Amino acid sequence: MNQKVDSVLRSLAALPIGDGENKVMSAADAVKRFVRPGMSIHIGITSGIPYGLSNELIRQFCRSKPGFDIITLGAINHVITMMHLGMTRKVVTTYAGDPYPSPTPNMVVQNLYLNKQVEIENWSILAFTLRLMAGAMGVGFLPINSITGSTMEQENADSFKKIPLPFDGAGDIGVLKAFNPDISLYHAFAADRSGHAIFTPPYAEEFYGAYASKGGVILSAEHIVDEDTIRRYSHLSKLPSYLVKAVVPMEFGAHPSGMSESGFSEFDGYSEDYDFILGFREAAKSVDKLDAWIEKWVTGVKDHDGYLKGLGGQKMLYLKGKVKPLSWADEIKDVVDDISVSDQPSKGELMTGIASMLLEERIRAAGYKAILAGIGNSNLAAWLTAVKLKKAGVDVELIAEVGFYGYYPRPGNPFIFNFANIPACKMLTSAYEALGLMVGGASNRTIGIVGAGQVDRFGNINSTRVGDGIFLVGSGGGNDVSAGARETIVVCPLNQMRFVDKVTYITAPGKRVSTVVSDMGVFEKDASGELVFTRYPSRKGMDLDAHIKVVKEKTGWDVRIADKLVPMEYPSLESLITMRLFDPRKAFL
Repeated sequence: MNQKVDSVLRSLAALPIGDGENKVMSAADAVKRFVRPGMSIHIGITSGIPYGLSNELIRQFCRSKPGFDIITLGAINHVITMMHLGMTRKVVTTYAGDPYPSPTPNMVVQNLYLNKQVEIENWSILAFTLRLMAGAMGVGFLPINSITGSTMEQENADSFKKIPLPFDGAGDIGVLKAFNPDISLYHAFAADRSGHAIFTPPYAEEFYGAYASKGGVILSAEHIVDEDTIRRYSHLSKLPSYLVKAVVPMEFGAHPSGMSESGFSEFDGYSEDYDFILGFREAAKSVDKLDAWIEKWVTGVKDHDGYLKGLGGQKMLYLKGKVKPLSWADEIKDVVDDISVSDQPSKGELMTGIASMLLEERIRAAGYKAILAGIGNSNLAAWLTAVKLKKAGVDVELIAEVGFYGYYPRPGNPFIFNFANIPACKMLTSAYEALGLMVGGASNRTIGIVGAGQVDRFGNINSTRVGDGIFLVGSGGGNDVSAGARETIVVCPLNQMRFVDKVTYITAPGKRVSTVVSDMGVFEKDASGELVFTRYPSRKGMDLDAHIKVVKEKTGWDVRIADKLVPMEYPSLESLITMRLFDPRKAFL
């Protein structure tokens, strides 16, 4: 071989090392350099949440009124802190409240909203994601099947329109205006010094916000690695470096959310810190307690290292162990001896059991192949149904909206996004694929089962706002499920505050809601589209007339009773024990 050719060949064979700009800096420097008052800041939620960067944002701006517009899939602890400290002008989100163990209104959010101190712009998860996608693609807008018919359609008229279908002309389609935030915050498992970043799935909203942001990305990462590591895991490398303005080394930068290992074997991941999340939830019930909590964990510490010192090595070690695939089997040992073997269900167990029976019946009759459930009793009913059907050899898969598919639920924790369920997934993907394709796509064979703050006589769901001022939590994926799934079952305890003649806010239109399950029986739609009481849980010696009287008293409209009421068996002891193992601390039951 010619010597010159050999020299050039060798230079081509050697991969470049250390190429790319060195963007590594502290969180304080990154925020100081790239964030300005009045910005619209997108806080990206993928496999982890950039809590550490958010805390630094709070430290630098908490004593001013920066007037940020915060754009985020879920306005939870860190965003609620910003709202409480007067840092936000508007929050654009799909959910604002406490996330664990159940979706619950947060008093801070409610008071600020009621007193018009903050604006909340509500969207569904799929709509939020598609708005970022439209911004990333530079196309200005994208179509969607969700939102139409909900109150969000009227509220967001400046960002949602209906246009004629451009090709076959058969009706209209909803379109969403693009999001283009000023800057985005993301947290990765690992990154090189120039900003190529490794993220483990599931990916929730994906990375469209990074591409859509006019000012690029401030990226924090658990570990700074070399280019060879990035190349080894190129299938998990999701951010090109040209989008990244700063790379911030930040161990436990997603805490109190977690980091799933999911195919990345170089370093340990860690689980969500549920005790910490519950601590914030409790503190937020009082202004004084919340101020003390923020001082302890955010504003009163110099930086993220001070935060970790307060957290402590033992807690960090525990969370690293908890993320391991079989850790649930050790944790359940602490509560398994307390699991009741009584065949008498609580109201929550009865409602969940009835919902499971209805869900199983519909899956067998219609041949549905997948279930997407909301958080709470609806999720427990889906888990119970999947277990029963799989034992019976019936093929059905569970989906969770952030990108879990085909998982088998692990005992011990009823939270739908429980990290223990990740190793049981057959596919780890994103909210776009889960809600846009598996639930809302043309080929979907999915049934939805969701909870509700309120439901009315036509199956319309409200989980956003009561009257003009009481904020609940928002849509999450509920609007997308109700608009896209072949049919939807709603699970909701029966009382006049929740079963109303007409909801004041339509989070999800009831068009595809076929059934509503309560703790006192089942409501199904008749030919007119109105819910009729059709089935009741039957037990020996019950007074059916008295039961019907209570149903009528607890229903907020003049409910019709079916001519032929169908009795339903109580849940079996095996079903009750299964539910109790999924929810041993009775978060929902």
